[in-house]
Amino acid sequence: MKINVKLFASVRKFSRKDNLEINIKEDSSVKDLLSQIGIPDDEPVLVIVNEYTRGKETLLQDGDTLCLFPIIAGG
Repeated sequence: MKINVKLFASVRKFSRKDNLEINIKEDSSVKDLLSQIGIPDDEPVLVIVNEYTRGKETLLQDGDTLCLFPIIAGG
């Protein structure tokens, strides 16, 4: 299945492109896709799937759009 991925800010360091179209097997999770892109498990990222915040265990569906943002903290 095909997943559209958009990388923002410092998450772009894991790819040469801002927008990717990734082919991934059925029943794959966000975590599986992050691994395929080369993003380590311990990398803090905000995951948006089809405009909703989701966790790394979320199962993906063909045609989903995934947006990945760095988690920013400050004070």
